[in-house]
Amino acid sequence: MVEKPACVNEKELLEVISAAKKNNVFFMEGTWTRFFPLINKIKTLLTDEGIGKIRSIHSAFSFRIPDEYMSPELRLINPDLAGGGLLDTGVYNLHFVEELLGKLPVDLTGFATMNSDEHHVQVDEQATYIAKYDKGELAVMSSGVRTDMAGVAMIYGTQGYIEVPTFWRPITIKVMKNGELTTYDESVPQRIDGIEDKGFQYEIAHVNECIRQGLKESPIMTWDKSLGVIRQCDELRKQWGLQYPFER
Repeated sequence: MVEKPACVNEKELLEVISAAKKNNVFFMEGTWTRFFPLINKIKTLLTDEGIGKIRSIHSAFSFRIPDEYMSPELRLINPDLAGGGLLDTGVYNLHFVEELLGKLPVDLTGFATMNSDEHHVQVDEQATYIAKYDKGELAVMSSGVRTDMAGVAMIYGTQGYIEVPTFWRPITIKVMKNGELTTYDESVPQRIDGIEDKGFQYEIAHVNECIRQGLKESPIMTWDKSLGVIRQCDELRKQWGLQYPFER
């Protein structure tokens, strides 16, 4: 299991997948969001009995690195280390939307801010991107490392909407339908006093089960899904003119 993003571009990811196949070993991109119980709950609400069909998803995951920590060597802003918001927080947007819609966009475009202040950051300080899907669904997503944003996802359906605070580790959702608000909570079980379990155990349990069954690929976090997300990242960076030095 390799922490997200498993690689920084499609070429590298294809090499890793090829190596996993050749050596007959398990490989999965570690995207813990997909394994929280509330993700499945949200999916059950995407019906006529829930909020209906998805029309639009808005999500943002961005924070501001304090000025006192800004340094050219800091990984989050270092081009040599694939810094920037997209590969740090932005991939959560892309994984979340793909998990709910179950498909990739037919069109994707976005804008990024770079080199906008006295720190002359040469990677995406902040960015917003819009994806369009085959049935007209839209996803509006934002990410960054120099702008604090409310980490909330809004899922708008034909009959209501769902609010997901801290959508990258969803433990609470609020469902609005017919003027009525319903809240669902699924707190992460705590096992050891003084040690906070944040929810990585869901992902860990899944990987352990895959290994026990002799699987080499997760049926939930598949290689194709990883490729679909990193290809979107590649496309956005291409539009922004953001190429890491080691890619040249």
